[in-house]
Amino acid sequence: MREETDLPKRHPQKVLTARRVQAITATGRQQRVADGGGLYLVIAPNGSRSWVLRTVIKGKRSDLGLGGVTVVTLAEAREQAAHLRKIARAGGDPLAARRQERRTVPTFQEAATQFHATLAPSFKNEKHRKRWLFSLASVASQKKSCTSAVGRVRCAACQGNAITNPCR
Repeated sequence: MREETDLPKRHPQKVLTARRVQAITATGRQQRVADGGGLYLVIAPNGSRSWVLRTVIKGKRSDLGLGGVTVVTLAEAREQAAHLRKIARAGGDPLAARRQERRTVPTFQEAATQFHATLAPSFKNEKHRKRWLFSLASVASQKKSCTSAVGRVRCAACQGNAITNPCR
């Protein structure tokens, strides 16, 4: 019987080294080189290399890009992978967190101005175009404490009567 130290590991961790990452070359088709724990070095046919974490998020397998080899080192990729795996294991969605970080939600004032720009061509005359924004602003300024509050509220945070009665 072989000793435990002689047995190959079933799921080895930290297989890649920084030197090996630099030495791997393209073969004309996409390659995946495993580092362990779902972290892969993906080599494209053109030779570009990037880090990908393959993990299960809410029962669905997902590949999360961690960045190119020139920007993200092996150690950083391992650190990011561990962090994202921890979020997924806790039942969270690391993709949703990333999307939320990238997403810019306009304020109520910005959204109203954008909406007015798309709605303006449908008005019959110039007076109605000007009056629409003015009436919206006058409703908000009926209570002076609300004037600045309504304009600065992010649209994603608006719920129920936050729009109809923002001063409560």
